[in-house]
Amino acid sequence: MNTVCVKNKCAGCKACIDICPTNSIKVIDSLKYMNAIIDTKTCINCGLCHKICQWRIVE
Repeated sequence: MNTVCVKNKCAGCKACIDICPTNSIKVIDSLKYMNAIIDTKTCINCGLCHKICQWRIVE
């Protein structure tokens, strides 16, 4: 599972969804955690979602 932020740390703000030019992100909400999942088939690896995320994965 390729996520925008650290797994199970999504705040649910959906800023990554709003900024994604290819609509490749969806937020999965379970009872305990949320995760912003990236669809790797449509993602163009622009990195905008990682830049806007408050819990971004620093590489």
